[in-house]
Amino acid sequence: MHQRLFHNFIWAPITLIGFIAMAIGLILILHPEPWMLDKASNELILGLSFEELFLYKSNKNLPIYIIVLYRFFGVFLISIGMLIFVYIRVTRLATHRSQSSIYSVLMITLVSLFYMTFTFLPISKLKTVLVIMTFLLIISMYFSKKLI
Repeated sequence: MHQRLFHNFIWAPITLIGFIAMAIGLILILHPEPWMLDKASNELILGLSFEELFLYKSNKNLPIYIIVLYRFFGVFLISIGMLIFVYIRVTRLATHRSQSSIYSVLMITLVSLFYMTFTFLPISKLKTVLVIMTFLLIISMYFSKKLI
């Protein structure tokens, strides 16, 4: 019974990471002004408010361009979430090779996202999501080692 429980703590947190990626992707696709979700952080980078930015005549189509970028990122996140689901479904994370493969990819991804967030978006709400995803990854890795 312990092995089955441990195995659930290996694949379930990774599944939650996939779900979180898909949820954020859907939010980015469906939100009418996705740049406003992290307004303070975005305005800090720009050095001016969105109202000021959109006042310039040359920037009249900028909101459409930004929407396209955010929706592309949303599709990317949904795809990553679905790939995680498919990988877990196919492998069940039953072997150490499948576990170490997904752990490596997720660690590289999370470290990169932490670097980008702390470097470019120091006041972003994304930090909380990254901490949650890291915690889920650590839980999965911990139980992976306990199952040996």
